[in-house]
Amino acid sequence: MEFRSYREDEFDFACSLRFLTSVEEKETHRERFAAVGQWRDHYLDYVIDVDGQAIGEVQIRRCDKTMPPGVLAFGIELSPEFQGKGYGTQAINLITELMFSQGNHRISGDTDVSNIAMQKAFEKAGWVHEGTMYALFVEDGVPHDYLTYSQTSFSR
Repeated sequence: MEFRSYREDEFDFACSLRFLTSVEEKETHRERFAAVGQWRDHYLDYVIDVDGQAIGEVQIRRCDKTMPPGVLAFGIELSPEFQGKGYGTQAINLITELMFSQGNHRISGDTDVSNIAMQKAFEKAGWVHEGTMYALFVEDGVPHDYLTYSQTSFSR
């Protein structure tokens, strides 16, 4: 497994990961697609590559206005056919090592309480469950609780 930028022929795959279907959504996504592998505003995205095939994407977020230096947030999207096969855990371990090697000291991630596979991936990667964020997202009037996990360079 490695991280890399997207190839032009993977644009439809990138859109499908984010459930982008309209022409407008896809065109809005093109700028982000082109910037994968480099910081864009406060986002850094990478393609998750296994044997030359894109299987997902990781996103690192840093917000200089709300978080101290060296603190990052992490997100991951895996194509459904690659979920539940250990790739999420591998990606978490790889991104953690990469971000710590660049001088960051804390990385956190969260997942919907219903996403058992992601919870297991965080736990297998040795991340610590920190708590629950109640009603973090509200979709169609339904609140969704999220579990937060983290890893610090001091706890490795």
